Amino acid sequence: MIVLGRQYNILGVLLIGYATLCQATTPLSSEEGRRLGVEDVVNIYRIRHELYGSAASAFTPVSFEDALEKVRISLSNEEQEDEKDLEAERADPDLDDKQSSEWTDAGSVAASPKSVAEDVVSLTADTHAGTDGLESDGHVIGSSYADPASQTSPAEKDKKTVDPGTSYTSGPVSEQEQSCVNTISLPLETPLHAPPSAEGPEVQEAPEFEEEQFDELSPGDSPTLDASSSRSSSIPIIIPSDVHVPESSGSAGHVFWFLDELATNNFDAVTNSILQWFKAMQPMPNSQILYQIAQSIVEKAIAEQHGQCDILVRLCKEMVKRLSDVKDPKGKVTSGGFLFRDYLGDVCHENLKAVAALAVTAGDYTTGVRRLPIIEFIGKLAKPSVKMWTLGIIDKWVTALLDANDEEKVATLCMLMERAGPLWHTSPKKKFRTHTNRWFQEMSNVAQRTSKPRVRILLQDVIRRRNLGWVAK
Repeated sequence: MIVLGRQYNILGVLLIGYATLCQATTPLSSEEGRRLGVEDVVNIYRIRHELYGSAASAFTPVSFEDALEKVRISLSNEEQEDEKDLEAERADPDLDDKQSSEWTDAGSVAASPKSVAEDVVSLTADTHAGTDGLESDGHVIGSSYADPASQTSPAEKDKKTVDPGTSYTSGPVSEQEQSCVNTISLPLETPLHAPPSAEGPEVQEAPEFEEEQFDELSPGDSPTLDASSSRSSSIPIIIPSDVHVPESSGSAGHVFWFLDELATNNFDAVTNSILQWFKAMQPMPNSQILYQIAQSIVEKAIAEQHGQCDILVRLCKEMVKRLSDVKDPKGKVTSGGFLFRDYLGDVCHENLKAVAALAVTAGDYTTGVRRLPIIEFIGKLAKPSVKMWTLGIIDKWVTALLDANDEEKVATLCMLMERAGPLWHTSPKKKFRTHTNRWFQEMSNVAQRTSKPRVRILLQDVIRRRNLGWVAK
C-alpha cells in the first residue's frame, strides 16, 4: 500500500499501509524489503518492537487502532529529536554557504528525497472518515492537504526553479520550515479546521511574487482590498468579511483554507475569493495552480461524508463558468474553465485506477473508503444540471478500467456505470447515447471472451440492469 500510495499520488493510503505493516506479526518478505527500502524496514521493525516487546514467541496481535497510535507517537518523537539536531547544526559557525542555503531554498527542499514519514504526514482526511481510531480528542493526525505543491502534475514542467540561497520575501523562514528537509512533520494534535501552516516551503510559480498579507477580519467587517504585495499591487484581492486567509500560506495554502471555509451560507463569498485570488496571479495564472485546485477539490470530496459533497459540485460548476484565462503546459493562453474541467477529469482518472490497484492489497473495506466517495462525486458531476464531463474524459476512464485481466478495474467500472451510466444513457445529446451504446457493446464483448468468472458476472449484471431500464437490484 505504501508503494501504491506513492505511485499514484494517493497520500491517504500511506498511513494505512504503514500502520498495517507495523500491526502485522509475520516477518517482511525479501520482496517487500526491496520495495520498501532500508529506512522503511528499520522503522517498521522498531515500531513492532515497541508494540509487541521482545517476546517473539508469544505474539498477541494488537488492534489496528493501537498500531496507528504507536506510529503517530513514534514518528512525532523522531520529529522532536531531529529538530534538536537541526537546531545544533544551524548554530554551527562552520556551516558553509551551500549547507546554509538548504534551509531556505524552496527548490532544493521540493526536490529532496522524502522519507516515508514525511509522506505519512500528508494523509488525506478520507483515512479519518473511514477508519475508527484515527481521531484523538476531536483532532486528526496530520493535515489532508499537507503539501500538494510538491506533488507531480501534468503541468509540472511550468514550475520555475528557485535560485539557491533565496529566502521567501514574506519573512524569515521558521524553524519548522527549516527542519522539514529531513524531519517528520507529524504534529501530535492538529485540528481538522485549523488553517494550513507553512509546514514546508513551497515552490512558487514563475515569476515569483510576494505573498499577499491579510488582516484579521471580524464578521462585521466590510470586504477589504489588499494590495500590499509589491509585485501584484495592480490587482488587489477582495477578501469577504466572513472569510479569513492565513498569512504566508502560499498558493496551495490559499486553496485549502478556502475549501475548509466553504459552506452553504458563505458559498458566494468564498467562491468569489477563490476566483479573485486566482485572477490576481502575476503575470497570468498558470496550469500548475489550476491542477492543484482540481486535486484539492477531489481530495476534499473523497474526505467528505457520504452525500455531503454537493457544495463542492456546485463550486466546480462555478469554476468552469467563471475562471479567467490561464497558460497551459505549452505556454499558450487558454480558457481556465475548460482546462480546469480537463484537470478534474485527469485527477478522477488517476483516483479510479488507484483504488482498483489498492483493492488488491487492502481489501474491500479500505478500498471503499476511497472508491465509493470518488464514484459518488463523479456521478453528481454527471447530472444534467452540471454536465461536467465530456465524452473524451469518460472514454478515457472506460478504456483504462475495461481490463479483462484486472478484476478490480472491472469492478470499479461497473460501479461507475451503475452510478453515472443512467445519466449518460438517457442524455438528451445523441452523441452521449451513441457512445454509451458503444461502451456497453465493448463491455459485452469482454464478458463473452473473458475466462474470469467474476469479471463476467460483474459485466453481465450491469449490462442486464441497463437493458431493463436501470431498475434497482
